[in-house]
Amino acid sequence: MTRKPEILAPAGDTQSFLAAMAAGADAVYLGLKHFSARMQADNFGSAELSRMVELANENGRRIYVAFNTLVKPDDVPAAGRLIARLARDVKPHGLIIQDPGVLALARQAGYEGGLFLSTLANLTHPASLLAAKELGADRVILPRELSIDEVKQISAACPEGLDLEMFIHGALCWCVSGRCYWSSYMGGKSGLRGRCVQPCRRVYKQRNHSGRFFSCLDLSLDVLAKTITDIPHLSCWKIEGRKKGPHYVYHVVTAYKMLRDNPDDPQARKDAEKILEMALGRPSTRAAIIETLFKRNYIRKERKNLFPTATGVELIDTIQEELLKSAELTGLWEKKLRQIERGTYEARTFLEELKLMVHQVVINVLSDQTGRTITIEQAAPEKPQAEKEPKGKKTRKPRAKKEKTAGQPESTTVPVKPVCPICKKGSILRGKTAYGCSEYKDGCTFRMDYATYGEGLSDEELVKVISGIGKD
Repeated sequence: MTRKPEILAPAGDTQSFLAAMAAGADAVYLGLKHFSARMQADNFGSAELSRMVELANENGRRIYVAFNTLVKPDDVPAAGRLIARLARDVKPHGLIIQDPGVLALARQAGYEGGLFLSTLANLTHPASLLAAKELGADRVILPRELSIDEVKQISAACPEGLDLEMFIHGALCWCVSGRCYWSSYMGGKSGLRGRCVQPCRRVYKQRNHSGRFFSCLDLSLDVLAKTITDIPHLSCWKIEGRKKGPHYVYHVVTAYKMLRDNPDDPQARKDAEKILEMALGRPSTRAAIIETLFKRNYIRKERKNLFPTATGVELIDTIQEELLKSAELTGLWEKKLRQIERGTYEARTFLEELKLMVHQVVINVLSDQTGRTITIEQAAPEKPQAEKEPKGKKTRKPRAKKEKTAGQPESTTVPVKPVCPICKKGSILRGKTAYGCSEYKDGCTFRMDYATYGEGLSDEELVKVISGIGKD
């Protein structure tokens, strides 16, 4: 039976550490006043850390110290002395290390606990695990850029005696695994030395547009909790946030502990999602799911839009990015695709379920933009059209098109104008080669090529295509 992964919580101050303990975290990682990648957090001195390790031991928990900055040649003696003092006076259960050379230095200094290679060490392929094992690492912390399929590939190649750790929640760095020189370039404060001033979170301006163009959403893998629980060698779920407060730490730890301990309980998942909403973080993303769908050739990207490929065209007619990122779609999609690939679930059944889900989500979005609720049942007029005409006005003969569709359910007619699914306010224009948005001058990039969707679609047909309700 696969062992449960430990929940590893962040702590930048004493209050956050106590919040993690109260929420039931299996382990807590924190930094010292030196050699920590989060030097702007309060961090801890040796005496305070010693008391925290003692408390953790009394409650069966573990403490890991982040020793995860680059070490310059002049830093080696000081680093060795600090590790020796930790080994003698504090005895933490593990050290998180960025510089591979510190692995040997720690053993020379007499440290006997676990040695974990940080995500900043950037081990991104299976062969790197063998090198990590030979260097003396006990655990490798995987980069957040990996997709679920890549994590599984690395897990399959993981040598015995080496564990894997994976980020499941928290902030994402704009650069690859934090290997960023932006802060150093702009202000002389190196992110690789723990002094990042986060220029990617600032507001920038380009022409008439301003915004936080480089500020990433927060990672949230709550919808994949059951999937990653079964990955071999993955012994730890890590929560980012050493600069966050105790409120955030408590709620996130509580939610993921609930998801880990109750993987088959739908109510536990709903409760966990509600708890995560109270954690006061940034909007979240499940970007790894999108990467997985690209690799499986289910979707393709044109500018900022996502569309199904020939392989995935039956899933839905049109997929917009905000729909793909919703928790309802991503979690079920990943689970069902795995079952279909194993031959334990009928693809046709999943297609019908997914179409219904996308239909409902798009209808909700459409009703938000038009100011009224639009459903298939409400789309048909309540009275015959003739009764709505003013008295005395001559009734026109029905057109041939209406006579042909008279036998169809009235609910198939959606008397609304198509609304741009990207900017949510523009109307659909008909150009020379494609449909576009009336807000294109303001930067909207919506486009539907005639070659793909056909030229001369009516408003009703456009609404159906945009909302993913096209004819089977």
